[in-house]
Amino acid sequence: MIKRLLLFLIGIVAGSVTAYAEVDRAFIGTHFHDAGKKPLAVSASIGSLRLWDARLGWNYLEPAKGAWAFEAMDVAVADARQANLEILYPLGLTPKWASSDPERASAYGPGNSMPPRLMADWEEYVRTVVRRYRGRIAAYEIWNEPNRALFFGGTTADLKRLTCSAYAIIKQIDPAAKVVGAAATDQMQGVRWLADFLDKEVLSCVDAIGFHLYTLAHEPPEAVVPIVREIRNVLVSKGAASVPLWNTEFGWYIANSQVANDSRYKVLNASTARDFLLRSFVVQASLGIERAFQYAWNNRRMGVIEPDTGKVKDVGEAFAVAARWLGGADEVSCRESAGIYRCSVRRGITRNLIVWSVSGTRKVDRTELGGFNRVSFAGEQEVPLIGNEIEFSGTPALLRP
Repeated sequence: MIKRLLLFLIGIVAGSVTAYAEVDRAFIGTHFHDAGKKPLAVSASIGSLRLWDARLGWNYLEPAKGAWAFEAMDVAVADARQANLEILYPLGLTPKWASSDPERASAYGPGNSMPPRLMADWEEYVRTVVRRYRGRIAAYEIWNEPNRALFFGGTTADLKRLTCSAYAIIKQIDPAAKVVGAAATDQMQGVRWLADFLDKEVLSCVDAIGFHLYTLAHEPPEAVVPIVREIRNVLVSKGAASVPLWNTEFGWYIANSQVANDSRYKVLNASTARDFLLRSFVVQASLGIERAFQYAWNNRRMGVIEPDTGKVKDVGEAFAVAARWLGGADEVSCRESAGIYRCSVRRGITRNLIVWSVSGTRKVDRTELGGFNRVSFAGEQEVPLIGNEIEFSGTPALLRP
């Protein structure tokens, strides 16, 4: 772990960011609305599922004290395991009956954003869920976007108590399950919140740190690089440089073929979204991020499928391509120069190169790239390299020896 940290810091100084860990199947993740109520139909290349905005929060599982409703959750967990998906379940959304402020407005229902009035109710919720799904849910996340008042209306002290209480219960019942700290959002504002939240006590109660690495729609996916650097700086300052980082939500607004996407934000066409998503997975792997959950497979505005027909959009190709290009990699490292990203992917003694332009099309002399003889652009067939120059665009290309 110390070697990995030193190499990561050297990479930053040298102008590149490098992950010295295997990119496993669970790295590529997504969300699925109404899991357990709708058939779970996602790309076979996806390795993990975050059960958020699936109507499976505490408010749905225990709508009245002691009255548990696990039918949908049972189906969702079974479906995910059948699809060989690692499950991340966020703990949160206090039911109105348990809320410390039952009438407080939230992004969900009244009182859902507030910590519970009694810690005993929270502890019973955590204990009941972990006992039921012991060995089947791989990781638990403590709350969602706590730096936004509509998602969490308590204090950082409240969240620390919830986190450490849940950690103790989870580790007692299911020691193999991981605990992920609450994922802040809103770029640098979220980083500042994280710096205020983390202390030795909290860090002793988590196995990983969560964050939501959204970029603005007009920003390319590479815009996460300075955000992750600042998160790493925070972790180093807290003596927690080796704590893993999970990106538990990211994505863009994506155009639909027939149904209007009424977002007030910029909407990407499907092919640009495909390029952004593939580039994002590559960059995140190079940043040492262990899990990356796209939001969300069947979302009406940010989804991978058409909301009217369920047909997979072009963006869906990015999951399969990312899995082929990155899966099982021992090392992923990226370097940017003159608007061209070059990302080296090593498996044993084999080295491939993923290349794209962050702005328009650019030609690169073949001799600058090394001894590669074949190329395939995202979703296209591999062909021999011909000529002395290669033209790159925002669509990533894989170069092989």
